[in-house]
Amino acid sequence: MSILPAWHNRTGPIAPLLADPDITEIAINGPESVFALRRGARHMEARDVGRIPVNVLEDIARLVAFESRQNVDEKAPLLSASISSELTGHSDYRFQYVQAPAVPHGTVSITIRKPSPFDMDIDYWERSGAFDRINQKLPEEEDLDANLKTAFKDKEWKQFLRLAIAAKKNILITAPTNVGKTSFINTLCRLIGEHERIVTIQDALELQLRQRNVVNLIYSRGNQSVAKVSPSDLMEATLRMTPDRVIMGELRGAEAFTALEMLNTGHGGWMTTMHSNSPSHMWGRLADMVMRAGTTMLRSEIIDYARGLIDIVIQMHRFSDGVRGIREIHLVDR
Repeated sequence: MSILPAWHNRTGPIAPLLADPDITEIAINGPESVFALRRGARHMEARDVGRIPVNVLEDIARLVAFESRQNVDEKAPLLSASISSELTGHSDYRFQYVQAPAVPHGTVSITIRKPSPFDMDIDYWERSGAFDRINQKLPEEEDLDANLKTAFKDKEWKQFLRLAIAAKKNILITAPTNVGKTSFINTLCRLIGEHERIVTIQDALELQLRQRNVVNLIYSRGNQSVAKVSPSDLMEATLRMTPDRVIMGELRGAEAFTALEMLNTGHGGWMTTMHSNSPSHMWGRLADMVMRAGTTMLRSEIIDYARGLIDIVIQMHRFSDGVRGIREIHLVDR
């Protein structure tokens, strides 16, 4: 029995996006949160397709799971598959799905990536200008880096932080307990552009993103949830969701290994927090947490690896007069 009628029924609200050859990616973050990426565009744009009930979005995932002979439910809330050509009329549509409890209840995350309709031979790449800037420093990168270093040298800290976010530097905020790490990372998140697609990975919803295109992924510390979803599982899902930026909740244990692996994929603009009394102490503590994941890397190798990925370390402090603030900012030497 064909599920094609059910597919057309459930995907009706997004059918124009699926059929549009200029749309390369569709992201659904919940009943009233649909975004699409147009060919040649840098960022996704919100699309008004009306309200799609959560149960309809869940049905779409179940249909894809059925066709790909997989299962998706509360115990297995992640689904990565190719959508059958019987359903779309095309091959190689990639489908990534996350449901509760790996996202907040009442939401889901669906990402559909459509293949290019063009014959992308080597001549196509040359005609498109893909080879024109090989091994060249981009002017906007030069300007941002130069201005960032100038702001650091001149101790223009508010400007420095704005530029660090704009340049998508990878930032680690450290502090002892109850000094304001979470509050400050939320402040930095408010500096992120409204147009960016942001995915968070956390064990508790401490990050408060105000941008529209946001997906909050949740893992259970200590396997306390009905779904045994690890930070590593969520990282793999994130790579199929085309984020502009990935932000992780506080690092407390073996998920630090996943955090560094995420950095190594080339996603800039990463931010997270961790407990530490000083930046110099932080590197060793970070290495200890990474080692809990069972890596065979030596402690010194982990520190070198981390220093090659993290751009800025911000140390917060509670001063003797009770004020909570920033004690140190370090641009990590390469």
